[in-house]
Amino acid sequence: MDLTSKFAPIVVGDRVLFSNSGNFIQLSDSFGRTIWSTNVEDMQLWQPISNSGKAYFFGKKKIIALDMKDGSVSFSEDSPGEIASQPVFIGKTLCLPLQGQLSFMSGDLTPKSSISLGDMVSGWPVPFEGGMLVAQQSGGVYLFTKGNPGSSIPVVKFNMKDVVFSQGLSNQFHNSYTNTKLPKTLKLKWEKDGEYAPALTTKTRAYLYNITKKVFSCVSIDDGKEIWQFPSEAYPAIYYTLGYNETPMCLSGNGLYLGTVAGVMLVDPDTGRLLRSSNVSGIPQADDATVVVTNGKKLSVCDKNLKALWTADGNFVSSNVIILGKSVVAISRDEVEDFSKSKAFVAIYDKLTGKVEWSKKDTSISYCVRTITDGKRLLASTGSGLWMMDIGERKVYGASRYAPTVETIYAMPNGDIWFKEMAGVHFKLNLKDGNVLPAIEPPRDKSIYMAFGLTYMDSESFVGICAPLPDSKETEQSQESIDVNKADFYLVTTSVKTGDNISSVKIGKSFDAQFTLSYGEKKVFVSAFGSDKGYNPKLSVWGD
Repeated sequence: MDLTSKFAPIVVGDRVLFSNSGNFIQLSDSFGRTIWSTNVEDMQLWQPISNSGKAYFFGKKKIIALDMKDGSVSFSEDSPGEIASQPVFIGKTLCLPLQGQLSFMSGDLTPKSSISLGDMVSGWPVPFEGGMLVAQQSGGVYLFTKGNPGSSIPVVKFNMKDVVFSQGLSNQFHNSYTNTKLPKTLKLKWEKDGEYAPALTTKTRAYLYNITKKVFSCVSIDDGKEIWQFPSEAYPAIYYTLGYNETPMCLSGNGLYLGTVAGVMLVDPDTGRLLRSSNVSGIPQADDATVVVTNGKKLSVCDKNLKALWTADGNFVSSNVIILGKSVVAISRDEVEDFSKSKAFVAIYDKLTGKVEWSKKDTSISYCVRTITDGKRLLASTGSGLWMMDIGERKVYGASRYAPTVETIYAMPNGDIWFKEMAGVHFKLNLKDGNVLPAIEPPRDKSIYMAFGLTYMDSESFVGICAPLPDSKETEQSQESIDVNKADFYLVTTSVKTGDNISSVKIGKSFDAQFTLSYGEKKVFVSAFGSDKGYNPKLSVWGD
């Protein structure tokens, strides 16, 4: 008696390939007439597949290919490892899911290459035109795009090593200097309508929050195509001023933390799947062990799974709190007209217990906008100037007597500290005596821009949002300064060496349209707010 077929029949043209008895397989025509039959003992563990006139059969560690014309064995080879899931073809390349990796072979079973997955494949890989999706048992998803499978296949899966811009302020230290290459020329890559919080970026993705629609999403950084979305109302933050530049989400090795009105949530950055939730509300920033949440009323610290550890009262915002090793360094603001009544203070807390290791009341940080650290010093732009303290020695130097309009601070790789004042001039801080010197001489007889909020810097250039300064001769004659309420605003790249403008593009006009700025690899993200004529709220992405 014939046994039940061990695999689903394969139909190729007017031919049907099926298992007819035990280990025997048979090829028949459309009338059921046998064309050939052969034995493939212990080779029907996975569904056979056909490609280029061959039928491929798979055992645990063996692969054979039969010629569909006569059933003869065309190729027979040992597999590179134990096959763990259903093999598939991408074009003419065979993909074998093995234990923790994908192995690629040509149609004649010649090995081409392999890629480590670090986890077991879950279910069948799914080929599609231009690529393939592979799911893991842990819930991760790999996306293989166009290319030559087995030689160079880009794998898109979240990895902290690929993160470019996170924590809402470029990195957990809030530094405006980056080792990432910023764009030099500014060409529009893509845009989306609506008001958006500052974007987080990796080398391949951007994580967005649409304030208008109350939706978090993940998109391709190259063209803005949506990968997933997570509808939820974010915790209210100061999204639209370049001084704070808060965003209600952050990336860590544990995943993507979202700050919502219901509480901080942890989602899978690859799929948007909810992993954890809490009732701790505010703006999150995180390292691999803890999540620090601020909401202007208190500072709350949770473990990586969002279990509450401790809280501290104070006017804390995310731009003034930094996770530094085993400590949390934080400034509590206090905007009062009479500084003598200010309750502003700086404190260092044990990250896991909340024990106050050190604190100091300081009225000069009442109007602190944002802080950065180089790991040794804490620097802050305040209403009183550039403020600094030595973290190790717990010594506060206070606010510099110069440049009360400091808006951006750069901790350079060589240990230098640069900063930019509102007039767009960059200075270098002498760490020994607190004096400052111009870092770059302003260009002569060329257009100069007044900086407007945050600017980012790599080794070659600055990128920022600026308004053009009027001609110096005209200014002297009129004795009037620029009216920012009537000025056009530009996205500008500037040479670090010469101060000359490299590229600029008009993005809005006046304070009716406000802006935030973040960046990706050779890309800049500009979020425009307001209803300025001709410049509706939108997210625009610019790059080389």
